[in-house]
Amino acid sequence: MISQSAILFIVFVYGALFGSFLNVCIYRIPKGSSIVFPPSACPVCKTRIRWWQNIPILSYLLLLGECSSCGSRISLRYPLIEGLTGILTVFLWRREIPQISFLYHFHTDLLFLLNLIFIFLLIVIAMIDFDYQIIPDELVYIGVGTGILYSFLIHDFLFSLLAALGASLFFYAVRVLGEFVFLKEAMGMGDVKFAAFLGIFLGVKKVVLAVVLSFPIGVVMALGLILLRLKSRKDYIPFGPAMAFAAFVSAYWGPELLTWYIHFALRV
Repeated sequence: MISQSAILFIVFVYGALFGSFLNVCIYRIPKGSSIVFPPSACPVCKTRIRWWQNIPILSYLLLLGECSSCGSRISLRYPLIEGLTGILTVFLWRREIPQISFLYHFHTDLLFLLNLIFIFLLIVIAMIDFDYQIIPDELVYIGVGTGILYSFLIHDFLFSLLAALGASLFFYAVRVLGEFVFLKEAMGMGDVKFAAFLGIFLGVKKVVLAVVLSFPIGVVMALGLILLRLKSRKDYIPFGPAMAFAAFVSAYWGPELLTWYIHFALRV
């Protein structure tokens, strides 16, 4: 019988492979390019990347972070996203798969798959918004479709629909108020649409928590980027990464955080 450690390693490898695909999506979707064709190539010398040069994480280490043809540097972000995706896939596997029962395994497997798509979308949306300050509509549409199916499986469609409407209206109000106060765009429509995706997937309680968490997380991220000199005070700092991180925390630790907060508030 295969050991639990071996299973988790295999799950990590599959997750890292998906991470490699997410890197392609992050690079190509904002450019309007196909995520399937042509095959991956070095962005500098355009040399096609061979299969052994495209193994998640391992190829980066073997190539010492450089293109084998022209010697240009390969961004460290590629293996980091592959590793992160692998870790999050293991996290979700350990959280969801042990709950499978004989009668309801298909239902649980489908929930696991939808949660996996949710996490993958958060990663891609966060990175594209960070790089280009846009959130592509097609990713939001996929997210909304995933959220609708997820809400039906957990018998909470109407409340999820209400959460999507409420979250998007809230961020739209922030957008309008921000423009009035700062006389410039304070929040993009992509964030408003992204909020609808998060609402339909998370439901009322969790999306409220995600919204509340997103603002302090956004402040911390902004300060970190400024201190690291990746952004200046005059630069537009995307809010999508903060929303994505807050949504992830709310989705998988929301009940625990709410319970802790209630106990803390009662003590105070």
